[in-house]
Amino acid sequence: MNRKNYRFLVLNNDLKVLLINDHDLSRCGAALKVEVGSANEPSDIPGLAHFLEHMLFFGSQKYTSPNLFFDFVGKN
Repeated sequence: MNRKNYRFLVLNNDLKVLLINDHDLSRCGAALKVEVGSANEPSDIPGLAHFLEHMLFFGSQKYTSPNLFFDFVGKN
C-alpha cells in the first residue's frame, strides 16, 4: 500500500516547496533545485554562480560550518 502524502507550498521568499511524506521509509532526504547557473551570471562577475552555490551549503549565519546543515537534515 502506498502511503505517501504530498504537500506543495510557497514560502514568503517565493521559494516553491514540495513535501513528500512516505510512511514506509525510515530515512529522510532533501533536494534543492536552483534554476540558474553560470550562463545566467553577469559577464563582469565570472564565478558568481559558483560562489553562490558555496553560500547555499558551505556556511551561513545559521549553519556556520560546512557540515552543520547536512547534520541537521540527517538527524531530522
